[in-house]
Amino acid sequence: MVTATLTKVAIALFSGGIVVAGTMTDAQNRYQPLKPNLYETWPALLEPEPILPEVILSHLYEEARGISVRVMARSGWGTGVLLARNESTYIVITNRHVLNGEEHEHEIETSNGQIYRARELHEPALDAYDLALLEFNSSNDHSIAQLGESVNLPQGTVTFAAGFPLEQEDRVESLGTDVFNDGFKFTQGEISLQLERPLEEGYQLGYTNAIEKGMSGGPVLNRAGELIAINGIHADPLWGNPYVYQDGTETEAELQSLIEGSSWAIPIETVLQLLPTLASEHRVPNSQVEQDSSEPVSSESSSSLP
Repeated sequence: MVTATLTKVAIALFSGGIVVAGTMTDAQNRYQPLKPNLYETWPALLEPEPILPEVILSHLYEEARGISVRVMARSGWGTGVLLARNESTYIVITNRHVLNGEEHEHEIETSNGQIYRARELHEPALDAYDLALLEFNSSNDHSIAQLGESVNLPQGTVTFAAGFPLEQEDRVESLGTDVFNDGFKFTQGEISLQLERPLEEGYQLGYTNAIEKGMSGGPVLNRAGELIAINGIHADPLWGNPYVYQDGTETEAELQSLIEGSSWAIPIETVLQLLPTLASEHRVPNSQVEQDSSEPVSSESSSSLP
């Protein structure tokens, strides 16, 4: 659990009470093996943590599903996390590339199938990061992420990541340690690498969970059900080279195989470092969403965007 500093930062996000905690659960501490070609190079990652009862995994799945939303844009969708709440206004964090530079209103689908209009909160502090904030209004009670920490977690620490893959057809409900249910994928893995300095756009936490397109912006949780990072880059990208440090230097050659074979997330600590700047310019009572109806635009599982 992050200390009182986290609480102060979270409270600063809104004027007038904020909720930044969902229901904290235990989680199954189960190991998902790495890709075989990484075994010999990285033997330290072959130490699985003890397995906990299956029922605990079910509780963690429900936690991940409750805080995750589908973020819908004209060009497709991604995933977001319910980060904070101020009365009937909810804040969602996602990846900037999920919004794809589109300026129009987006839509948010919550875990109960309700769809709400949402708008981006333009924050200059996010310009160098693959992060974006959305807000929407709802009279319903939705779960809010319980915040944890990632900075001191060693290699081999179990991780749980989730989201809404773009590929929805011909899926099975479960495959190995992964679960796919009603368009939502929940995966198990472990931390593969903690970089001492971030890659471009803030990525710093490597993990073995099988992330797919559409899961960008989704939660990475620890075994206590706490949000420790935001999904963003799946392993083995087909084009480009996202593995460059923020200062423009290349990553170390000896780490390249592990870096390329890992999924990557932006740590929650990075998000929290940005929040004071974001909070100073964010005034919920004057926002456009505050003036809109809190009723959902649809209860269907498809976007009403043209």
